[in-house]
Amino acid sequence: MRHAPRLLGALAVLSTVVAGASVVGPSAVGALGSSPGQDRGTVPVSWSVAPAPSDGDPTRPNFVLESEPGDVVRDTLVVENLGEVNLLLGVYASDAFNTPTGGIDLLAGDEEPTGVGSWVTLDEPSVTVPAGGTVEVPFSVRVPDDATPGDHVGGIVTSLRITEPDRSGTNVAVERRLGTRLYLRVDGELSPELTFTELSNTYRGTANPFAPGSMDVTYRVENTGNVRLRATRAAVVDPTIGPRASAEAADMAELLPGNSYELTQRVDGVWPGGSTSTEVELTPYDAGGASDADAATVAIARVSTTLTPWPQLVLLVGLVVLIVFLVLGRRRRERHLRASVDQAVAAALVDAQKQQVAVGDPVLDPSRSHQQFSSTQRFSSTQRFSSTQRFSSTRSNTMSRSTTRQRGLVAAGAVTLAFVATACFPQAPPATTAPTTTTSTTTTSTTVPACVPEPATATNGAATLTVSQATCLAVGDEITVTGSGYTTTGNVGTRPPFAAKPSGVYVVHGEFADPWRPSTGVGSGSRKVLSQYWAVPEPTYTDNTNQLPPYAPMDASGGFTVTVTVAATTGTNPTLGIATYPGSGATNANEEILIPLTLEPAA
Repeated sequence: MRHAPRLLGALAVLSTVVAGASVVGPSAVGALGSSPGQDRGTVPVSWSVAPAPSDGDPTRPNFVLESEPGDVVRDTLVVENLGEVNLLLGVYASDAFNTPTGGIDLLAGDEEPTGVGSWVTLDEPSVTVPAGGTVEVPFSVRVPDDATPGDHVGGIVTSLRITEPDRSGTNVAVERRLGTRLYLRVDGELSPELTFTELSNTYRGTANPFAPGSMDVTYRVENTGNVRLRATRAAVVDPTIGPRASAEAADMAELLPGNSYELTQRVDGVWPGGSTSTEVELTPYDAGGASDADAATVAIARVSTTLTPWPQLVLLVGLVVLIVFLVLGRRRRERHLRASVDQAVAAALVDAQKQQVAVGDPVLDPSRSHQQFSSTQRFSSTQRFSSTQRFSSTRSNTMSRSTTRQRGLVAAGAVTLAFVATACFPQAPPATTAPTTTTSTTTTSTTVPACVPEPATATNGAATLTVSQATCLAVGDEITVTGSGYTTTGNVGTRPPFAAKPSGVYVVHGEFADPWRPSTGVGSGSRKVLSQYWAVPEPTYTDNTNQLPPYAPMDASGGFTVTVTVAATTGTNPTLGIATYPGSGATNANEEILIPLTLEPAA
């Protein structure tokens, strides 16, 4: 379907555009350069539209009507001329739809409506509004007998057609449109439901290996129910290696039944840790404020991707290369030192041989240098260089004192080099045999006591929460949850359906993080809902027994009782349990209570 000039959902001032333009929204105001036959620069043309005041709401921003199939509903549009010339305006109805960016628009004037726009009949197809004057335009909505329950959205449009020259001087027809929205809810069963049709993610990393990146999560949401909805949004990114990151975003804009649009949400603080799971959770609520979808229609979608930690891998490779370089350098220095010592020892042996040849002593074998100088024992006073053996009285008479002195210096140098070699390059210690130890092991049998089912009670202020069985539970077991002492006049709601009313408490069976309490400011991702009741005081309970989610009555003393079926864990958060906390946007730390549940076989 081609959507040409469309009605924009906001207060706007129209500029001169050849293709035409339009506005739809609360108390919309339009402005033109001029009316036909007038100088555009001297006589501006503008007007506004709004629903006529009603007894219940004298300043209605839009038409919000309710009806049963086959009924006829009547209402009135007020048109005010804000200019100085009379205006002849066309009036008609059309259907609404969501734009790709989430705004609300109406079909072009040349497209026939098939929804609520086709049910509207105007008393007059056009009106003349005097300069500075106001005109009321009555209309009726005839709801078909087979109309489906739920919300039907359209708009009432006013249109001004003029002829003016374009930039080339050619006269062209220009249509200016201004309108206001029409919300019609047909009685019947309401089904608020959101569905994900697409989900993808894009990781934006950094070159800094010590800084995390961010994940852009893009998804398309379709309203598959029959109620116009908004929703709170939360996204969680959970890598295999590294901490979990989460983020909440602004509430999703109003999504009409049967429509869809695309949203993008960014999660910061994401580390690339291999296989990574991304989960998006939408908690819808009725955009019209007449029913609630907080707990019953939570929409969840997941997608997995693999994030390779390239900066961290580069850093690791660099560290490995540096360590290898240092080890190889140390080994080169050790080899150089060993070679230097070997050369010094060899030179000392050569000098000793020369001295021995000069005095007629046996010559040392250089090939046995390591055997001759491996330890101090080789050079003890009783061995090779013993003065009592080498310099006996008969030989000393034939040697000069200078020769004797030289031989002593050479021997001392050789001993010193041998000590250096032994200290720098120690020999491997001799092999030893470890003693054998025989150990005697005694096995003791211990009987583990069987699991015993037990109830649990927790108190916070005046409120007390009791669970009939908190241990030894299995999936599918039914437990009784009882509350007492909860407030029946506090917990005033801040959003539909119980805005400005005592909204009671949610009774949630789910998985909870630490911290989980809404009063601490943590997001909904810390509270994974598996099933939920809403304990509501009178008269709020009686007024909403036909709405979602399942409600439980709260008596005058603040007591309630519900039956909960134990569900399987998903691993989203660490603690499985039963919790209470205020509903409809209220906050009360004294009624935030959590009782953990334990899944294990009973005796």
